[in-house]
Amino acid sequence: TDLPGMLPLLEANVRRNLPASAQIRPLAWQDAAGSWVHGERYDLVLMSDVLYHEGQYDSLLTALRVLATSKGSRRLRVLWAQELHHPELCQR
Repeated sequence: TDLPGMLPLLEANVRRNLPASAQIRPLAWQDAAGSWVHGERYDLVLMSDVLYHEGQYDSLLTALRVLATSKGSRRLRVLWAQELHHPELCQR
């Protein structure tokens, strides 16, 4: 998931590196609890350089919880690469 402007690049990367069954959709973290996320099954979340400001922290955690507890999800794996813009945020 990402915001709509990044989807073409993300989709090209996924098509090149992941199985054809992988899906890409936009998701604003703060909207995850009331979005299309429910009812879908998730196995893997790939994240790269996604946390810049402390105000984003709670929304990101909420979105990950929603994905992990969505109907059909079993054991969600999260792979996260992050440049430490604010190391204290990653310590929480």
